[in-house]
Amino acid sequence: SLIRKDQTCDLKCDCYRCNEAFCSNQTYGIKSCNSSIGEHVHAMYMCDGMLHCYNGEDEQECEEEKIIRYCIPGDVHGPKHYNFFPNNIRPIYSHQICAVPRLGLFAYTCKDGLDQINCTDSARVAFTCKMNGFPTNLSIFTLCMGFDLCDDDYQNQCVEAENGCVLHKSLLCNKYSDCDSALIPLL
Repeated sequence: SLIRKDQTCDLKCDCYRCNEAFCSNQTYGIKSCNSSIGEHVHAMYMCDGMLHCYNGEDEQECEEEKIIRYCIPGDVHGPKHYNFFPNNIRPIYSHQICAVPRLGLFAYTCKDGLDQINCTDSARVAFTCKMNGFPTNLSIFTLCMGFDLCDDDYQNQCVEAENGCVLHKSLLCNKYSDCDSALIPLL
């Protein structure tokens, strides 16, 4: 299906392969396969040991020296993928940091949220907190998700605003209708 221009870079994946690849002059977690079908691959499927592009481009630039940090792989990969990650630890690369979670699944590259820290794009940063004593930017996609990131657990200080819509307390009374934005998932 066609994606309208106003649906691009709106911090929501509007299609299976996601349409949030090139926003704010940055490439996020999704890479063009340059294949005959023009396919894109979400961050969670890049550098996972399985070819998702016909030309294998989703498994390039995955060298050990390019690893930024490690995390626990997201559940969406399933048992077949876990065999690729020794001791259930996944390397994270720069093209996977702060990628929009895929579709309504809120499927993350990392189960522990470590793919959603140290974002460089201010549009994706919710706030800065101390993580293991160090200032760390957290993406908007960490809010109310139960990740153990901030030393004071600030990212999980959430309330039910209305009709089951759960929001971070910093979004209350901010003159925006956050429950309509769908940036924060219903828990």
